[in-house]
Amino acid sequence: YSSIQPSRDTSVARVVSLLGWIDENGNRPTLDGNTIPTATEVTEMIEDAENEIERYCYTAWREITVTDELHSSPVIYSHRPRYGIYIQLNNRFIRTCNPALGDKIEVWQGTDYVDLLATGTQGNGPDDGDFYIDYRKGILWLYTNFPDFYRENTVKVTYRYGQTTIPNAIRRAATLLACAYCIEAGFDWTYTMVDQVTSLSNSEKSMKWEERAFKLAASFRIMMPMPQH
Repeated sequence: YSSIQPSRDTSVARVVSLLGWIDENGNRPTLDGNTIPTATEVTEMIEDAENEIERYCYTAWREITVTDELHSSPVIYSHRPRYGIYIQLNNRFIRTCNPALGDKIEVWQGTDYVDLLATGTQGNGPDDGDFYIDYRKGILWLYTNFPDFYRENTVKVTYRYGQTTIPNAIRRAATLLACAYCIEAGFDWTYTMVDQVTSLSNSEKSMKWEERAFKLAASFRIMMPMPQH
């Protein structure tokens, strides 16, 4: 999702676009299997940069599947107009649960797990249905089929998450970080997006781009609660 090309596009055009960001004067090399780095390595750097921005922000701007995320039963029920179990998933911006896409909410029922997406009713709001999901906050409420108390791994969730709108600042941050990775890998350009007049060393350019990338991403960082174990 960097400014280079759509996320996970590993085409040659995506790599060439990155080189255009690094050197807008047209002094860009032709990449092949013998250059340092190779075209394949540059593609990997682009993907590494996107992954690093997501790790830093504790979120994603593409669809990611989480399989069998385990949660233990809380010690007490949460008190609402209707009693229920409150579970904070390890991610936010959950995609709408759909069994046809492999999503599951499995609850231990003494001898086996029961998938509530297949057998229960999802509520339209808090205190409704057999369970309710706050998709933005990543909160799961269970109102029926309670798992055993004081047991580990009694709730097992498979779901997809990721924001659908990519802010321009995040695109820019991922692009800057990918450029920094390329500079660190051995290309020697003197052009810099930070200063088009002063020639900087590779390490100076890399440090400036990385610093700028994380500064742009900082305002999108989400502080998540500690995962349940």
